[in-house]
Amino acid sequence: MRWDSVITLRDVETNAYVNDEGGEVEGEPIDTQVFCNVRTIGIETWATAAQLGPKPEIQVEVRTIDYAGQTQAVFNGREYDLSHSATRGDSTILTYATHARNDNG
Repeated sequence: MRWDSVITLRDVETNAYVNDEGGEVEGEPIDTQVFCNVRTIGIETWATAAQLGPKPEIQVEVRTIDYAGQTQAVFNGREYDLSHSATRGDSTILTYATHARNDNG
């Protein structure tokens, strides 16, 4: 494995809070850069994910020790939401769809 790309894993849940109106608000993001391998999304993965929600855009492999359940990522300047994760021993495969913003930004 080459581990020749870098992805920023973003945790927005750790610092999340409930505002005065009772709505959940994402906290300040905690970004962690890790090395990854970019993978090709197979037709089975694409078809399964497409049935369940947003179309998968990218798939990367990271070391399991580097992944702490982050739900968002930034890769090549674009924000993504986690669609699916699968751990296989020392590696975790992360599948992402384009980030759906909810802050009018």
